[in-house]
Amino acid sequence: MKQLELEVNIRDGQVLLLYGMNHEGKTREQLQLKGALTHWEPASLTYHMALDQGQLLVDVTQAELSTHLQQVMLAGRAPLLRGEAIILSFQLLEKLADRALLGFPDSSALWNCDVKKSGGL
Repeated sequence: MKQLELEVNIRDGQVLLLYGMNHEGKTREQLQLKGALTHWEPASLTYHMALDQGQLLVDVTQAELSTHLQQVMLAGRAPLLRGEAIILSFQLLEKLADRALLGFPDSSALWNCDVKKSGGL
């Protein structure tokens, strides 16, 4: 079974975002974006970031990149090729013990995520 994965790490003003495809428990392809946290709104728990570095990580045994990740990569790489950052925001909508609901207003996407003990949200 294939599943989309999203990991957001924010530490000391630096952001690492990993977006990829998991197949049968193993990450097969992943976009890695790095940049800076540009603003944080404590009242709304909204995080704003500028991602100015990108890399595609692929399992070499994989025959081809999924259509979905190809589309995401092509859409996101245009600003990077122009030397511009990808501007992205998300809002922490709800947090329970080990779960968080994130909202991405630019795409109207909602993600129900695990919160790892090593830090994070």
